[in-house]
Amino acid sequence: MRNLVLVTGVSFIVACSSGGSGGAMGADAGADASGGTGAVGGGGGVAGSGGAPPAMDAGAAYSDCESCDPMGCFLLGGNGLSCVPGCSADGSCPPPPSGTAQPICDPTPAPGGHPNGICALQCTSPMEQAECPDGMLCFAADSSPFAGNVCGWPARCLVPGDGPCAVHPADCPGCGTDETCDLNPLSLAAGGTICRAAGSVPSLGGCDPAALDCGSGHTCVGQPTGLCRAFCSVHADCGGGQCRPIRVDAPPAPAVPGAAVCSTPCNPFDPSDTTAPFVGCPAGVGCKTRSVEGGPGITDCTVADPGLVEGDVCTVFCAPGLMCLPDAADASRCQKPCIIGASPSDCTAGTCESLDVSLGGLGELGYCRLP
Repeated sequence: MRNLVLVTGVSFIVACSSGGSGGAMGADAGADASGGTGAVGGGGGVAGSGGAPPAMDAGAAYSDCESCDPMGCFLLGGNGLSCVPGCSADGSCPPPPSGTAQPICDPTPAPGGHPNGICALQCTSPMEQAECPDGMLCFAADSSPFAGNVCGWPARCLVPGDGPCAVHPADCPGCGTDETCDLNPLSLAAGGTICRAAGSVPSLGGCDPAALDCGSGHTCVGQPTGLCRAFCSVHADCGGGQCRPIRVDAPPAPAVPGAAVCSTPCNPFDPSDTTAPFVGCPAGVGCKTRSVEGGPGITDCTVADPGLVEGDVCTVFCAPGLMCLPDAADASRCQKPCIIGASPSDCTAGTCESLDVSLGGLGELGYCRLP
Protein backbone atom coordinates (compact mmCIF):
# COMPACT_ATOMS: atom_id res chain seq x y z
CA MET A 1 0.00 0.00 0.00
CA ARG A 2 1.04 3.61 -0.48
CA ASN A 3 0.30 6.68 1.58
CA LEU A 4 0.27 10.26 0.33
CA VAL A 5 1.69 13.42 1.79
CA LEU A 6 0.73 16.83 0.40
CA VAL A 7 3.55 19.30 0.11
CA THR A 8 1.65 22.58 0.08
CA GLY A 9 2.26 24.71 -2.99
CA VAL A 10 4.44 22.11 -4.67
CA SER A 11 2.72 18.86 -5.55
CA PHE A 12 1.29 15.64 -4.28
CA ILE A 13 4.14 13.31 -3.36
CA VAL A 14 3.78 9.59 -3.02
CA ALA A 15 5.61 7.71 -0.33
CA CYS A 16 6.17 4.40 -2.09
CA SER A 17 6.46 1.16 -0.17
CA SER A 18 7.29 -2.36 -1.22
CA GLY A 19 3.61 -3.37 -1.34
CA GLY A 20 1.45 -3.84 -4.44
CA SER A 21 0.57 -1.01 -6.74
CA GLY A 22 -2.26 0.99 -5.24
CA GLY A 23 -5.60 3.04 -6.25
CA ALA A 24 -5.14 6.75 -5.80
CA MET A 25 -6.65 9.11 -3.30
CA GLY A 26 -5.56 12.63 -2.51
CA ALA A 27 -3.92 13.91 0.64
CA ASP A 28 -4.51 16.61 3.21
CA ALA A 29 -2.05 19.31 4.21
CA GLY A 30 -2.41 18.10 7.77
CA ALA A 31 -1.22 14.60 6.96
CA ASP A 32 1.38 13.15 9.34
CA ALA A 33 4.85 13.73 7.92
CA SER A 34 6.78 12.52 10.95
CA GLY A 35 7.33 8.90 10.08
CA GLY A 36 6.90 6.07 7.63
CA THR A 37 8.93 5.34 4.55
CA GLY A 38 9.25 8.39 2.32
CA ALA A 39 7.55 10.92 4.60
CA VAL A 40 8.71 14.45 3.83
CA GLY A 41 11.65 15.58 5.95
CA GLY A 42 13.48 18.85 6.35
CA GLY A 43 15.58 20.20 3.51
CA GLY A 44 13.79 18.16 0.84
CA GLY A 45 15.24 14.81 1.94
CA VAL A 46 13.58 11.67 3.24
CA ALA A 47 12.55 11.83 6.89
CA GLY A 48 15.24 10.29 9.05
CA SER A 49 17.65 9.87 6.13
CA GLY A 50 19.89 12.80 6.98
CA GLY A 51 20.09 14.00 3.39
CA ALA A 52 18.67 14.02 -0.14
CA PRO A 53 17.81 10.69 -1.79
CA PRO A 54 20.05 9.35 -4.54
CA ALA A 55 19.60 10.75 -8.04
CA MET A 56 16.97 9.06 -10.19
CA ASP A 57 18.17 6.66 -12.86
CA ALA A 58 17.55 8.42 -16.19
CA GLY A 59 15.80 5.31 -17.48
CA ALA A 60 13.22 5.56 -14.67
CA ALA A 61 11.92 8.97 -15.77
CA TYR A 62 8.13 8.88 -16.27
CA SER A 63 8.03 5.19 -15.24
CA ASP A 64 5.50 3.54 -12.93
CA CYS A 65 7.30 4.28 -9.65
CA GLU A 66 8.66 0.78 -9.12
CA SER A 67 12.06 1.92 -10.41
CA CYS A 68 12.52 5.27 -8.68
CA ASP A 69 13.38 6.45 -5.21
CA PRO A 70 10.19 6.94 -3.13
CA MET A 71 10.67 10.70 -3.02
CA GLY A 72 10.76 10.83 -6.81
CA CYS A 73 7.30 9.28 -7.18
CA PHE A 74 4.60 11.92 -7.45
CA LEU A 75 0.81 11.77 -7.64
CA LEU A 76 0.01 13.99 -10.63
CA GLY A 77 -3.49 15.03 -11.56
CA GLY A 78 -5.15 13.35 -8.59
CA ASN A 79 -5.00 9.74 -9.78
CA GLY A 80 -1.86 9.20 -11.85
CA LEU A 81 1.52 8.13 -10.50
CA SER A 82 4.80 8.91 -12.22
CA CYS A 83 8.51 8.84 -11.48
CA VAL A 84 9.17 12.56 -11.80
CA PRO A 85 12.56 13.65 -13.14
CA GLY A 86 13.98 16.99 -12.07
CA CYS A 87 14.24 19.92 -14.44
CA SER A 88 17.66 20.85 -15.76
CA ALA A 89 19.09 24.22 -14.79
CA ASP A 90 17.91 25.59 -18.14
CA GLY A 91 14.35 24.33 -17.52
CA SER A 92 14.53 21.45 -19.96
CA CYS A 93 13.09 17.97 -19.32
CA PRO A 94 13.86 14.44 -20.56
CA PRO A 95 11.83 13.38 -23.62
CA PRO A 96 9.09 10.74 -23.18
CA PRO A 97 9.89 7.16 -24.20
CA SER A 98 6.91 7.20 -26.61
CA GLY A 99 3.74 9.14 -27.38
CA THR A 100 3.18 12.76 -28.32
CA ALA A 101 2.72 14.30 -24.84
CA GLN A 102 5.02 17.29 -24.32
CA PRO A 103 7.50 17.48 -21.41
CA ILE A 104 6.98 20.55 -19.23
CA CYS A 105 8.86 21.91 -16.22
CA ASP A 106 7.38 23.43 -13.08
CA PRO A 107 10.35 25.44 -11.74
CA THR A 108 9.22 25.40 -8.10
CA PRO A 109 11.95 23.64 -6.05
CA ALA A 110 10.57 20.27 -4.95
CA PRO A 111 11.50 17.77 -2.22
CA GLY A 112 13.46 14.73 -3.29
CA GLY A 113 16.51 16.60 -4.58
CA HIS A 114 14.85 18.69 -7.33
CA PRO A 115 16.15 22.27 -6.79
CA ASN A 116 15.19 23.29 -10.33
CA GLY A 117 11.64 21.90 -10.12
CA ILE A 118 10.04 18.81 -11.60
CA CYS A 119 9.01 17.58 -15.05
CA ALA A 120 5.80 15.99 -16.27
CA LEU A 121 4.24 15.06 -19.60
CA GLN A 122 1.43 17.41 -20.62
CA CYS A 123 -1.61 15.98 -22.41
CA THR A 124 -5.06 17.12 -23.52
CA SER A 125 -7.88 14.66 -22.80
CA PRO A 126 -8.28 13.28 -19.25
CA MET A 127 -8.64 9.48 -18.93
CA GLU A 128 -7.47 8.94 -22.53
CA GLN A 129 -4.27 7.15 -23.56
CA ALA A 130 -3.54 8.32 -27.10
CA GLU A 131 -0.98 11.06 -26.33
CA CYS A 132 0.77 9.38 -23.39
CA PRO A 133 3.51 6.72 -23.38
CA ASP A 134 2.31 3.12 -23.47
CA GLY A 135 0.49 2.18 -20.27
CA MET A 136 -0.03 5.75 -19.08
CA LEU A 137 -3.26 7.78 -19.09
CA CYS A 138 -3.99 11.50 -19.16
CA PHE A 139 -5.22 12.79 -15.78
CA ALA A 140 -6.93 16.06 -14.84
CA ALA A 141 -4.25 18.22 -13.23
CA ASP A 142 -6.36 20.33 -10.87
CA SER A 143 -4.25 19.26 -7.93
CA SER A 144 -0.80 19.34 -9.48
CA PRO A 145 1.43 22.39 -10.06
CA PHE A 146 1.21 22.02 -13.83
CA ALA A 147 -1.10 24.17 -15.93
CA GLY A 148 -2.96 21.47 -17.82
CA ASN A 149 -3.42 17.72 -17.71
CA VAL A 150 -0.55 15.30 -17.22
CA CYS A 151 0.29 11.68 -18.02
CA GLY A 152 0.49 9.18 -15.18
CA TRP A 153 0.20 5.49 -14.34
CA PRO A 154 -3.24 4.50 -13.00
CA ALA A 155 -2.88 3.95 -9.28
CA ARG A 156 -4.49 1.20 -7.22
CA CYS A 157 -5.17 0.95 -3.46
CA LEU A 158 -3.40 4.23 -2.76
CA VAL A 159 -4.38 5.43 0.74
CA PRO A 160 -4.74 9.19 1.30
CA GLY A 161 -2.96 10.95 4.11
CA ASP A 162 -6.21 11.91 5.83
CA GLY A 163 -8.15 8.69 5.38
CA PRO A 164 -7.94 5.03 6.39
CA CYS A 165 -8.83 3.52 3.04
CA ALA A 166 -8.78 3.72 -0.76
CA VAL A 167 -12.06 4.06 -2.65
CA HIS A 168 -11.14 1.81 -5.59
CA PRO A 169 -11.21 -1.08 -6.03
CA ALA A 170 -13.65 -2.11 -3.31
CA ASP A 171 -11.44 -4.96 -2.09
CA CYS A 172 -8.55 -2.68 -1.06
CA PRO A 173 -7.59 -3.11 2.62
CA GLY A 174 -8.41 -0.53 5.29
CA CYS A 175 -12.07 -1.09 6.24
CA GLY A 176 -13.88 -3.80 8.18
CA THR A 177 -15.63 -6.80 6.66
CA ASP A 178 -19.06 -5.15 6.57
CA GLU A 179 -17.76 -1.69 5.67
CA THR A 180 -16.95 0.15 2.46
CA CYS A 181 -14.64 3.06 1.72
CA ASP A 182 -16.24 6.37 0.73
CA LEU A 183 -15.25 10.00 0.35
CA ASN A 184 -15.39 12.07 3.51
CA PRO A 185 -17.83 15.00 3.01
CA LEU A 186 -15.83 17.04 5.54
CA SER A 187 -12.59 16.85 3.53
CA LEU A 188 -13.88 16.32 0.00
CA ALA A 189 -11.58 18.82 -1.70
CA ALA A 190 -8.56 17.03 -0.22
CA GLY A 191 -9.78 13.58 -1.25
CA GLY A 192 -10.35 12.48 2.34
CA THR A 193 -11.93 9.05 2.92
CA ILE A 194 -13.83 7.23 5.64
CA CYS A 195 -14.94 3.68 6.35
CA ARG A 196 -18.72 3.36 6.65
CA ALA A 197 -21.36 0.67 6.72
CA ALA A 198 -22.35 -0.40 3.21
CA GLY A 199 -25.72 1.17 2.39
CA SER A 200 -28.70 -0.27 0.61
CA VAL A 201 -29.11 2.20 -2.29
CA PRO A 202 -28.18 0.44 -5.57
CA SER A 203 -26.07 1.73 -8.42
CA LEU A 204 -27.75 4.78 -10.05
CA GLY A 205 -30.32 4.87 -7.25
CA GLY A 206 -31.31 8.24 -5.81
CA CYS A 207 -29.29 9.25 -2.76
CA ASP A 208 -28.61 12.00 -0.23
CA PRO A 209 -24.93 13.06 -0.24
CA ALA A 210 -25.04 13.60 3.52
CA ALA A 211 -26.57 10.21 4.30
CA LEU A 212 -23.70 8.03 2.97
CA ASP A 213 -26.24 5.36 2.04
CA CYS A 214 -24.88 3.97 -1.25
CA GLY A 215 -23.84 0.34 -1.60
CA SER A 216 -20.28 -0.95 -1.48
CA GLY A 217 -17.90 0.58 -4.03
CA HIS A 218 -20.26 3.50 -4.74
CA THR A 219 -20.59 7.13 -3.68
CA CYS A 220 -23.39 9.69 -3.92
CA VAL A 221 -22.64 12.28 -6.62
CA GLY A 222 -24.87 15.33 -7.07
CA GLN A 223 -26.33 18.22 -5.12
CA PRO A 224 -28.80 18.63 -3.43
CA THR A 225 -29.75 15.07 -4.37
CA GLY A 226 -27.65 12.66 -6.37
CA LEU A 227 -27.20 9.17 -7.79
CA CYS A 228 -25.05 6.37 -6.40
CA ARG A 229 -22.16 5.94 -8.82
CA ALA A 230 -19.46 3.29 -8.97
CA PHE A 231 -15.88 4.29 -8.24
CA CYS A 232 -13.36 3.54 -11.00
CA SER A 233 -9.75 4.03 -12.02
CA VAL A 234 -9.88 3.59 -15.82
CA HIS A 235 -12.57 3.41 -18.53
CA ALA A 236 -12.35 -0.40 -18.58
CA ASP A 237 -13.84 -0.45 -15.07
CA CYS A 238 -17.09 1.05 -16.37
CA GLY A 239 -18.73 -1.53 -18.65
CA GLY A 240 -19.33 0.77 -21.62
CA GLY A 241 -19.19 4.07 -19.73
CA GLN A 242 -16.27 6.36 -19.03
CA CYS A 243 -14.28 6.89 -15.84
CA ARG A 244 -14.66 10.60 -15.10
CA PRO A 245 -13.26 12.76 -12.26
CA ILE A 246 -15.59 13.85 -9.45
CA ARG A 247 -15.62 17.61 -9.06
CA VAL A 248 -16.27 19.65 -5.93
CA ASP A 249 -19.66 21.37 -6.17
CA ALA A 250 -18.26 24.85 -5.55
CA PRO A 251 -16.22 27.28 -7.68
CA PRO A 252 -13.71 26.69 -9.18
CA ALA A 253 -14.99 23.07 -9.10
CA PRO A 254 -11.65 21.27 -8.79
CA ALA A 255 -11.44 17.52 -9.27
CA VAL A 256 -11.47 15.52 -6.03
CA PRO A 257 -7.95 14.05 -5.74
CA GLY A 258 -7.85 10.37 -6.52
CA ALA A 259 -11.60 9.93 -6.97
CA ALA A 260 -13.44 9.11 -10.19
CA VAL A 261 -16.78 7.49 -10.99
CA CYS A 262 -18.34 5.75 -13.97
CA SER A 263 -20.63 7.51 -16.39
CA THR A 264 -23.53 5.57 -17.91
CA PRO A 265 -24.20 6.01 -21.65
CA CYS A 266 -27.88 6.76 -22.15
CA ASN A 267 -30.39 7.82 -24.79
CA PRO A 268 -31.78 11.31 -24.04
CA PHE A 269 -34.97 10.47 -25.96
CA ASP A 270 -35.56 7.38 -23.80
CA PRO A 271 -33.20 7.22 -20.78
CA SER A 272 -34.14 3.59 -20.01
CA ASP A 273 -33.14 2.38 -23.52
CA THR A 274 -30.54 -0.40 -23.24
CA THR A 275 -29.95 -0.84 -26.99
CA ALA A 276 -26.20 -0.59 -27.79
CA PRO A 277 -24.36 1.75 -27.46
CA PHE A 278 -26.59 2.69 -24.52
CA VAL A 279 -26.40 1.05 -21.11
CA GLY A 280 -29.56 2.75 -19.90
CA CYS A 281 -30.79 4.38 -16.69
CA PRO A 282 -33.24 3.05 -14.08
CA ALA A 283 -36.91 4.03 -14.35
CA GLY A 284 -37.53 7.62 -13.32
CA VAL A 285 -33.92 8.71 -13.98
CA GLY A 286 -33.08 11.26 -16.68
CA CYS A 287 -30.29 11.50 -19.24
CA LYS A 288 -28.08 14.55 -19.76
CA THR A 289 -24.95 15.51 -21.67
CA ARG A 290 -21.55 15.98 -20.07
CA SER A 291 -18.65 17.90 -21.53
CA VAL A 292 -15.30 16.12 -21.80
CA GLU A 293 -12.16 18.23 -21.86
CA GLY A 294 -10.29 17.85 -25.11
CA GLY A 295 -12.94 15.73 -26.81
CA PRO A 296 -16.62 15.34 -27.73
CA GLY A 297 -19.22 15.22 -24.99
CA ILE A 298 -20.96 12.13 -23.64
CA THR A 299 -24.36 11.26 -22.23
CA ASP A 300 -24.91 10.20 -18.63
CA CYS A 301 -27.77 9.35 -16.28
CA THR A 302 -28.95 12.14 -14.00
CA VAL A 303 -31.50 12.87 -11.30
CA ALA A 304 -34.86 13.79 -12.85
CA ASP A 305 -37.71 16.04 -11.71
CA PRO A 306 -40.95 14.68 -13.20
CA GLY A 307 -42.74 17.93 -12.39
CA LEU A 308 -40.69 20.03 -14.84
CA VAL A 309 -41.98 19.76 -18.41
CA GLU A 310 -40.85 21.27 -21.72
CA GLY A 311 -40.41 25.03 -21.46
CA ASP A 312 -40.28 25.15 -17.66
CA VAL A 313 -37.47 27.11 -16.01
CA CYS A 314 -34.93 24.74 -14.42
CA THR A 315 -31.66 24.77 -12.50
CA VAL A 316 -30.31 21.25 -13.10
CA PHE A 317 -33.10 18.68 -13.44
CA CYS A 318 -36.07 18.08 -15.75
CA ALA A 319 -38.49 15.24 -16.39
CA PRO A 320 -36.97 12.17 -18.12
CA GLY A 321 -36.68 12.82 -21.86
CA LEU A 322 -35.86 16.52 -21.37
CA MET A 323 -32.60 18.37 -20.67
CA CYS A 324 -31.95 21.57 -18.71
CA LEU A 325 -30.14 23.78 -21.21
CA PRO A 326 -30.02 27.49 -22.21
CA ASP A 327 -32.73 28.79 -24.51
CA ALA A 328 -32.18 31.51 -27.12
CA ALA A 329 -32.20 34.12 -24.35
CA ASP A 330 -29.68 32.04 -22.31
CA ALA A 331 -32.27 31.19 -19.68
CA SER A 332 -32.12 27.58 -18.41
CA ARG A 333 -35.26 25.72 -19.44
CA CYS A 334 -36.32 22.11 -19.94
CA GLN A 335 -35.95 21.33 -23.64
CA LYS A 336 -36.31 18.32 -25.93
CA PRO A 337 -33.44 16.43 -27.56
CA CYS A 338 -33.20 16.23 -31.33
CA ILE A 339 -31.00 14.73 -34.04
CA ILE A 340 -29.08 17.19 -36.20
CA GLY A 341 -30.30 17.04 -39.80
CA ALA A 342 -33.29 14.80 -39.07
CA SER A 343 -36.07 15.04 -41.64
CA PRO A 344 -38.68 15.84 -40.60
CA SER A 345 -37.20 17.79 -37.71
CA ASP A 346 -37.61 16.42 -34.17
CA CYS A 347 -38.44 19.96 -33.01
CA THR A 348 -42.03 21.18 -32.92
CA ALA A 349 -40.75 24.41 -31.35
CA GLY A 350 -37.31 26.00 -31.55
CA THR A 351 -34.38 24.99 -33.73
CA CYS A 352 -32.17 21.92 -33.37
CA GLU A 353 -28.73 23.03 -32.14
CA SER A 354 -25.75 20.71 -31.76
CA LEU A 355 -24.45 19.49 -28.40
CA ASP A 356 -21.28 17.95 -29.91
CA VAL A 357 -22.33 14.47 -28.75
CA SER A 358 -22.63 11.39 -30.95
CA LEU A 359 -25.43 8.90 -30.34
CA GLY A 360 -23.87 6.27 -32.55
CA GLY A 361 -26.23 5.10 -35.28
CA LEU A 362 -28.87 7.64 -34.26
CA GLY A 363 -26.66 10.50 -35.38
CA GLU A 364 -25.42 13.75 -33.77
CA LEU A 365 -27.34 14.90 -30.70
CA GLY A 366 -28.80 18.36 -30.44
CA TYR A 367 -31.61 20.03 -28.54
CA CYS A 368 -34.65 22.00 -29.57
CA ARG A 369 -33.49 25.43 -28.40
CA LEU A 370 -36.58 27.42 -27.55
CA PRO A 371 -36.92 31.10 -28.47
